[in-house]
Amino acid sequence: MNLLKSLLLFLALGVGMFVNLLNVEAFTPAKDLNTVDAVKAELLAVAESHKGKGDPDLAIQHQLDPYVDRLVELNPQAPIAQRKDLLVGKWTQVWGPYNYDDTKGRGVDPTVDVDNIYQIVFPDGYFYNVGHMFKTDAQKETKYTTLMRGEYTILDNNSMDVAFKELHKINRTPTPPLHYTDLPPLAEMNTLEGEQKILWDWLVRLLIGGGRLEEVYTDDTLRLAYGSSNDQASYLYVLKRVEK
Repeated sequence: MNLLKSLLLFLALGVGMFVNLLNVEAFTPAKDLNTVDAVKAELLAVAESHKGKGDPDLAIQHQLDPYVDRLVELNPQAPIAQRKDLLVGKWTQVWGPYNYDDTKGRGVDPTVDVDNIYQIVFPDGYFYNVGHMFKTDAQKETKYTTLMRGEYTILDNNSMDVAFKELHKINRTPTPPLHYTDLPPLAEMNTLEGEQKILWDWLVRLLIGGGRLEEVYTDDTLRLAYGSSNDQASYLYVLKRVEK
């Protein structure tokens, strides 16, 4: 059950090694950030500096929000249906929530490797969340890779509904030359060696369910989205395209 609990906390869209929570001062971007490239560079630098940190009081998210607003101001976005081609591809999470247990107050799940959180979006209405997880039991560290398959439906403007359908794993990290982002196509074709089902599909749908994404910004290299479920507060995700 401990493994199941950790997986359920991790796999709502992306998720870290344990760190101390830090207070972050309120922040307003410099007024001289007048180009898309400048804002993107600053946003990614700030997001990277907070990678793996919990955000119990939303201070980090509030620090990043003005950059999001500035990017949309400089590069207004078409409805997500018109940006679908940009959305498709391989993404890695630079910053976002690392624990989905509301009782933890947006802390960090210590079983998740924050440097290896990926989402691979396919053009045919499905995606995979892939991540490296580990646990230590009796001085033995067990590493495994999780694959969550979901489906998305584009609604209007920036909105997408997402629903999680399957939860699998392999008891290892990808074997070179394979990368984490290479695993979903193999899983889709049922040719991923050592793949195991973690939960029955109906339990995935019941216990994990889904939510809504507001895809507020997408370009060739950067993706910014706010995710929510059960009418709770939105979580900002900062994702960078992976060219592997």
